[in-house]
Amino acid sequence: MEKYFSYALCPDEAFYQTILVNAPADLIDPISNTNLTYTHWNRPLEKYGHPLDERDFEALIQSELLFARKFEFPASVPLMNRIDQSI
Repeated sequence: MEKYFSYALCPDEAFYQTILVNAPADLIDPISNTNLTYTHWNRPLEKYGHPLDERDFEALIQSELLFARKFEFPASVPLMNRIDQSI
């Protein structure tokens, strides 16, 4: 596993998840294979998800997901301010 992920594109996003999901069945019972991250993939010309901005606020809040990606400076600052005000 360590050797494989040393050459992977995004090892930090999959290393532990891969180990846990491939663990013996008696260990993975409590693991949920649910993505809790809001990502906006439906804008043109984006290979890795579109940076979130204020247009995403309502969809992000209504999603009830715990995480979001991808935030970029300075485009996402107004959105982050609205999130801070709402929590």
